[in-house]
Amino acid sequence: MRTFYPLLLFGLFITACNSKKNDLFKRESLSSQIVKIDPKKDTVIRTHNGAIIRIPKDALQADSKSTVRLEIKEAYNISQMIMAGLVTQSDGNPLSSGGMIYINAVGENNVRITKPISVALPSFSLDPKMQLYKGNVGENGKLNWTDPKPLPKNPQLDALARGRKIFMNNCASCHAIDKELTGPSLAHILKRNAWMLNYGVEGGWPGEDRDTSIRDNLLYGYTLNNLSVLRMGNEYFHCLHNKYGKKPMPIFSSLTTEDLNNMYAYIENESEIKNLPIPDNGIARCIDSCRLYNETKTRLEEIKSRLEKDSTDMSDLSYSIPMTPPDTTNESDIPDNFDSIPIIEKVNPVNHRSLYYQFTIETFGWYNVDMLLTEKAGLEKSKLAVRIQGSYLERFDIYLAVPSVKLFVQGGELSLGENLYGFYEKDGTIPLPQNAKAYILAMGESEDKIIFAKREFTTTRDQSIDITFQHVTKGYVSQQIQAISLDSITIKVNETKTGQELRKVIRKIEKAEELKPKDCDCSCLLNARSDSTRATLQNDYSPN
Repeated sequence: MRTFYPLLLFGLFITACNSKKNDLFKRESLSSQIVKIDPKKDTVIRTHNGAIIRIPKDALQADSKSTVRLEIKEAYNISQMIMAGLVTQSDGNPLSSGGMIYINAVGENNVRITKPISVALPSFSLDPKMQLYKGNVGENGKLNWTDPKPLPKNPQLDALARGRKIFMNNCASCHAIDKELTGPSLAHILKRNAWMLNYGVEGGWPGEDRDTSIRDNLLYGYTLNNLSVLRMGNEYFHCLHNKYGKKPMPIFSSLTTEDLNNMYAYIENESEIKNLPIPDNGIARCIDSCRLYNETKTRLEEIKSRLEKDSTDMSDLSYSIPMTPPDTTNESDIPDNFDSIPIIEKVNPVNHRSLYYQFTIETFGWYNVDMLLTEKAGLEKSKLAVRIQGSYLERFDIYLAVPSVKLFVQGGELSLGENLYGFYEKDGTIPLPQNAKAYILAMGESEDKIIFAKREFTTTRDQSIDITFQHVTKGYVSQQIQAISLDSITIKVNETKTGQELRKVIRKIEKAEELKPKDCDCSCLLNARSDSTRATLQNDYSPN
């Protein structure tokens, strides 16, 4: 992975393409939450978007009145940042954002912060390189993020560091997060194996009986003692075992529930930071289809055997095959017990949105958890140039948005030619993730009408994009921006056949082979629960 640094004297720029401020893309577009509090009491605020703000007793001093009203605004996804015009730039340097928040007192009362206020911003992942930036409003009314400060010690990052150590010591010789080794890739292992986890029992170890606990949390059980799960006849793990050479994993009986929580939280966190797709080993995709095929085939053979024995007319026989889908219901995003604690310490890998960037503030205003784009892992030096087509060449702003890294930066003219625009250095250079969905947005006015252009593209190392303006309404602009979503996974595991399609095939039950899914080893499911398979596992592998 290459690392590169910005040229100090060449290319840092942010040039407005017009002299008139846009009526869209403004901070007023973000909804405000107004909270009335008593400064003489300890107060915990949970915002609509999931931030947690802890205000200690006497942290706010007011000149009069016994209550204080606070206004809170939040921007966590790329659509919110675009609509509010909250570019992720610091003095022209592009930033990757971890979330923005605005806290200020409202009303006639003069309010000051006299004790630090704790703030926790929810995130799908935590990157230790993130820093806290303060928002300063420039002469053009736009925010510039300045004065970066390291984030304070975060217990969750410490837990993820412990998880990394456990992974490196126990798993890294056979598994990688982003690729297959002798064992499968572990990217997003919790997301793609959610059906294995018991959401009602923390860590999946409800008591001393490990056989029971393994059934409650198959993923944890397989990690600790894969042979126990294989001997249970679990179809998924049996097929996985076959796929990777029938080599058993070591027994990790010394790992605790906390160890596994931290390790799997680390794996999920790294998967998010690196923007990895959810891999598909083909097994989960095949299980339902294979099970239907196997059960149908077995049932047909039973009917055939009965007909041969009893000479019974099969026209009156009927049967059904029950198919119960796995329960993948998620818990709520934020645990209820956060009301009573000043800082979020627990890392729970089952709850993917329980991670928080945590910091304190001593003045009101805008804050942004950010890191320089040049320091973010997984990006490559790229060139991007945008050419404006058509006659609308005055009074507009142009932006680049990359949802996967929460990048939203304003562009300026390049030195490469007329009507060419870029977003970092004057030659069009900018660090970008590769093969990522990105957007060029441009907006302005022409003859007192709104002009707008949006172009979706996939990033590469060297590309030129053409865009053309059109006259639009404000509503159209809002609709187009809301369609840009950060919190979606661009690559998903292929889905199995729908129930409707399966029912159509079931109606042609005499053609059972049509049910057999392509590129699936259905025999491993038939063998998973057989006595001979269990005997082989018992004889060939002796757990340590």
